[in-house]
Amino acid sequence: MASEKRPRAAASATPPKVIGLGAPTSVWIYFEMAEIPALIDAIGDQLARHGGAAQIDGRTVEPEAGVNPTDWRYHVGELQRMLGDVEHAAETRAHGRFDVLWPTVMAHGVVHGAAGHAERRAAAAAVGDEAAARDALAAAQRTVRDFEAVDGGGLDAVWL
Repeated sequence: MASEKRPRAAASATPPKVIGLGAPTSVWIYFEMAEIPALIDAIGDQLARHGGAAQIDGRTVEPEAGVNPTDWRYHVGELQRMLGDVEHAAETRAHGRFDVLWPTVMAHGVVHGAAGHAERRAAAAAVGDEAAARDALAAAQRTVRDFEAVDGGGLDAVWL
């Protein structure tokens, strides 16, 4: 009888948003479309931190002072690719989820940064935008929880 309960419980569980691949050297992440604005800002932050510059949503991201971009060229290149993944999803989808395959070490800063941006957006949401901002924040927070389960070694809650 106990074996009958386990499949039903697993079938009703929400699938994880983050799946580790390897050690995990890479993570497969399912983002909600509502997470896009915060993801773009978080990637912009990471680009600036590593000496990269970019045009993002009509604004220019400038490198932080004192950072030599040649020291971070591989990071900057990967961040540009990650930004392309998010921008492509924004251009081609209207709702639902999109998935990316990112290096774990690079995804860490972006996922956590996006949750911070989503939190600030929710706190500053205009009247009428509160529900959407709260939904985006909830999605970002779930992404962080699922990411930490994979990256933090929580093998009891991980699908590898």
